[in-house]
Amino acid sequence: MQIDGFDSAIIGVADRERLLIYSVKKILQKLMEEMSAEDALEYYGFNIESAYVGEKTPILCYDLDGFI
Repeated sequence: MQIDGFDSAIIGVADRERLLIYSVKKILQKLMEEMSAEDALEYYGFNIESAYVGEKTPILCYDLDGFI
């Protein structure tokens, strides 16, 4: 399962479950190419972070060096 339009934010694959792992930082940076930081955070929270599409839902990884 992929998040449409965010292939550049993929940072790996979980070994056992074979789930894609996305960098939250990279997702937000991509969103901010077309919207403000505030709008990007709101869009991310509502449309990506809270989305559950079954057991193949991708993993969202928060970078240790902050969001942006």
